[in-house]
Amino acid sequence: MDESAVREIVIRSLEDVLEKKIPSIEECNLIDEGLDSFKLLNLLVLLEEELNFEFEDHDLAPENFTTLAAFMEMLSKYNVDTS
Repeated sequence: MDESAVREIVIRSLEDVLEKKIPSIEECNLIDEGLDSFKLLNLLVLLEEELNFEFEDHDLAPENFTTLAAFMEMLSKYNVDTS
């Protein structure tokens, strides 16, 4: 799956979890947009199910979830497949 398709899934999932539209810019601060620990857990579960993979424990560090760019960078190391 290409990066733009994964990005669309991530943004759609974020908007579902946050229950609002988010700016799709790389510097979008997810915490300022309302991503708290419960919503983050919900997001991770949604993405693991939709993209058919599991996050590694060491990737669950807060700095990986501060901005959309940081989240996408962390996610890029996973070879996600939606087939």
